[in-house]
Amino acid sequence: MPQFHFDAENGVITPDEDGMDLLNAKLARLEAARAAAEMLRHRTLQNAEPAGVFIIVRDGNPEPLCVVTVRLKLAANC
Repeated sequence: MPQFHFDAENGVITPDEDGMDLLNAKLARLEAARAAAEMLRHRTLQNAEPAGVFIIVRDGNPEPLCVVTVRLKLAANC
């Protein structure tokens, strides 16, 4: 089973040294989206400012397979 790594970038890049065994890259992308949404939720609870969270998905190679981005944008009248 392939191993995928999810490097989090929330102002600072935190490399995922352990990784996760998943069947394929599609499931890795879904896991990255779930993790990014959860990170943004926690960050928003702490400070309701516009924010962005990035998860860099790797399969053990230095080049990323994809980057999942979740952003919070507040309307100007909020």
